[in-house]
Amino acid sequence: MTDYQRFDVRKSGEITIVDVKAKELSELDYQEQLRDELTDLVATTSPQRLVLSLKSVEFMGSNAIGILVDVRKAVHEYGGQLILCDLQRNVRMSFKVLNLEGTLFKICDTESEALNAFA
Repeated sequence: MTDYQRFDVRKSGEITIVDVKAKELSELDYQEQLRDELTDLVATTSPQRLVLSLKSVEFMGSNAIGILVDVRKAVHEYGGQLILCDLQRNVRMSFKVLNLEGTLFKICDTESEALNAFA
């Protein structure tokens, strides 16, 4: 698997797990690099089951949320599923306020819960 600068990738069986490294997803340059790397990951591996762990992320700007919407769309275009997990309270609140949790995104409290959600 390709090495990425903005996140780590690992597998648990057939599930691809992405651990975003940043504490803040607010700088435009960082967001663009994250978008490019996530787009590359999805395009080259076509993961049917993708877990995106945001454990390290303390702040997420609206552009970064838009990137996740685009990634979800790309994954769904070929029949895959995306689950977000390990969101810190303020990041998760952003998804709730924007009415994205439970509508556009499935969000689990822990990685273990996300992995089990695919079963």
